[in-house]
Amino acid sequence: MAAPRQSKSPDPLSFRIGSEYKNRLTELAAEEGVSVSRLVCRMVMETLDGDRELIEVKNKLDELYDEVQALRRGVATGFEAVLLNTVRDPSGAQVPAEEIKAWVDSKLR
Repeated sequence: MAAPRQSKSPDPLSFRIGSEYKNRLTELAAEEGVSVSRLVCRMVMETLDGDRELIEVKNKLDELYDEVQALRRGVATGFEAVLLNTVRDPSGAQVPAEEIKAWVDSKLR
């Protein structure tokens, strides 16, 4: 775990916790060679900082999703234009634009 970031004069915080959790915290603190208080402080700060990081990651994923959707729309539009100009039925007649649009919508949009 990273070293906790503390303000110049941290505010005290107290709470009650079940003995099972306190025992687990005591064991973890002993393994790390720190006090239970310091361990809990670090865990709380890392959790709160992690929430901020999680929100940032979610926002970046949302942006990426929007970009991928825009790319898909662009590819679909371009592909539709190519199909409209090149696809013919077996008799050599132009395939109706509505049919091509419906196919592109079902497969690419």
